[in-house]
Amino acid sequence: MSKVTVFMPVYNARSYLQEAIRSILNQTYKDFELLIIDNCSTDDSVSIVESYNDTRIHLVVNNENIGLAGSRNKALEICDSGYIAFLDADDIAMPDRIRTQVQYMDEHKDIAAVGSYSATIDGYGNGKDMFRPQLLNSNYIRAYMVFNNAIANSSAMVRKSVLDNNNIRYADNCYGVEDYKFWCEVIKYGDIANMGEILLKYRVTPGSITAEANSYRLNERKRVIKEIQKNNIDFYGFKFPDEELNVLLDVFEED
Repeated sequence: MSKVTVFMPVYNARSYLQEAIRSILNQTYKDFELLIIDNCSTDDSVSIVESYNDTRIHLVVNNENIGLAGSRNKALEICDSGYIAFLDADDIAMPDRIRTQVQYMDEHKDIAAVGSYSATIDGYGNGKDMFRPQLLNSNYIRAYMVFNNAIANSSAMVRKSVLDNNNIRYADNCYGVEDYKFWCEVIKYGDIANMGEILLKYRVTPGSITAEANSYRLNERKRVIKEIQKNNIDFYGFKFPDEELNVLLDVFEED
């Protein structure tokens, strides 16, 4: 059993998959396994993964497409490491990412998960002059999370025990805000932190969920976000008349 499982979901990811895999295999920290779950890709993603002769790679190919949330939950059931780190198949981890986050988690037992700053890149790997800072103070993160996500999923490392002890998994049918809902559950049982250094290159391409979404999906996405926000407000014990609550939810819409 490795101390860390890095989980990478894959679906038709051939364009950037090799870069993502190399960024993990070349980590300065070595005690990890790379769990890759392919969700019925129709391109040569599986062949790309199989071309690596590295015992740290564990490839699972789904028999049917179970969606992103389904693949992530399957990974959470499979892995038995103390820490789980996430990386999407089009993003790039900086060389010291795993080592830096493991050291932080080892030293901060009260932290359930940790993310980091990220730098955005385009489809060619070039910088987009967009720096993505995150809140660093755990109390600020907790407050901010009531209405917005404060952790970049591809930069995150979480304690497996927090997930298992509290039955936390990814929800389906969230129209691209599965991460926000997931981290809102995690923060109920422990603090979330961010590291003030760039440990991730986050790829932004025209094929993002919001770029391709039709009006129905966008409306459903807004509905799910409002449901998450309402649940957060209830969890922390705030009470508002319906009129005031609706104003708050309108003010804190996505974007």
